[in-house]
Amino acid sequence: MSIKRFKNKGGYDINVSPYLYKACESNYLNWERVITSGGKRLDHYAYEKFNNSSYWWIIAACSGIGWSLQVPDGIALRIPLDIEQVKNVIGEI
Repeated sequence: MSIKRFKNKGGYDINVSPYLYKACESNYLNWERVITSGGKRLDHYAYEKFNNSSYWWIIAACSGIGWSLQVPDGIALRIPLDIEQVKNVIGEI
């Protein structure tokens, strides 16, 4: 099952990104801090951590950065340690 950026609830599509950001901010999600380097894009980090490059938006959401795959070197990312925790947060919306 893939994780989607929008969850349909009551006939409305809800963007889950703010919920993931708040979950990381409050340490409800376990995450690791990674500093970007070497010109790597968010999809590269997502593939390394989740084995799924399409989950780049999860890293962007948790890190509070915009919707671009490319980020400059030296940016602190918050990368969830457990994709099941991410699914649980979304399930609670």
